[in-house]
Amino acid sequence: SICSLKETEHVSAGNLFRDEIERGTPLGQQCARAKASRRAVSDDVANAVLRRWFWSRKSTRGFALSGFPENRAQAVVLDEWLESRDEALTGCIWFELSRDDALAEASARLVCPACRCTHYPNREVLLVPGHCDHCRTALVADGTNARDEVSTWFDHKARGSRSVASHYYDRGMLVSMDASGPVD
Repeated sequence: SICSLKETEHVSAGNLFRDEIERGTPLGQQCARAKASRRAVSDDVANAVLRRWFWSRKSTRGFALSGFPENRAQAVVLDEWLESRDEALTGCIWFELSRDDALAEASARLVCPACRCTHYPNREVLLVPGHCDHCRTALVADGTNARDEVSTWFDHKARGSRSVASHYYDRGMLVSMDASGPVD
């Protein structure tokens, strides 16, 4: 996988939002309200949560970021953060996947209660079946939450994500991939 590359961290905006919710922070409370009303987290809240991660990371470590940016305004903010650290993205991957296929994948999603990593047994081979590859904790089903997240994304975020794809396409950085087939 992309994140198996040396010094590449996978960062999920959704996991960061869930962490804020679990810790009961003011940002987490705003994330929880958005989730409860099936709305997207506002740009201000998303930027604040991701800003904390971005500025605490080692600039020498690569990253694969999912769930952020979700719209052109957030993409511009990320560009500004990178520029201020004299960094740049090397690419943007756009995964093509139908709503039905995404819902089927989401239904099978497993999550690690210890480290919050997500695993998709339909798409990956776990080192120890049923256990997190990162910390070896037993995984739990997350199908309902995942299906809700996918439905919300298709209902509210797809248009914004297409504007992000366009932003990176215009810069010659977008690679489109069919995500309905096997991982390899």
